[in-house]
Amino acid sequence: MRTEMEMENKEVKSFHLEVMNWKSNLQTLGDELYFLKKLLVSKAFEQNTPNLYEILEKFSTKLKDIEEASSMLYEKLHQHENQLGGLIECDTISCDHYYNKNHKKMKRIYNDFCKMFNQQKNEIYKVTANILKQ
Repeated sequence: MRTEMEMENKEVKSFHLEVMNWKSNLQTLGDELYFLKKLLVSKAFEQNTPNLYEILEKFSTKLKDIEEASSMLYEKLHQHENQLGGLIECDTISCDHYYNKNHKKMKRIYNDFCKMFNQQKNEIYKVTANILKQ
């Protein structure tokens, strides 16, 4: 039979692995942001496209905002990861509840961010695919 300490250690490891995965995904997302920013300033688009500059500038601005949000999220995840050590020292149900609630909140924030980024990325792909040089 597993002890309560073994169960808590397993939960901490699970949370820690999940946060490490989120941080790794944010680093990959950073590579995607870099590519998209380079794409938007490239000469790959039909120059006679109406409002080309405005379209590309709007996307560039959104990507800068996403980049800033990604950095802030990465820092929050780093702080959350550091705080997970406190879960091992929890000796009350309310303490466990606090860490579980906080982790679920971070998961929701991370998932919302990824959803927003993917929506923006898809919009960029959809619009720019139609104005690429042939």
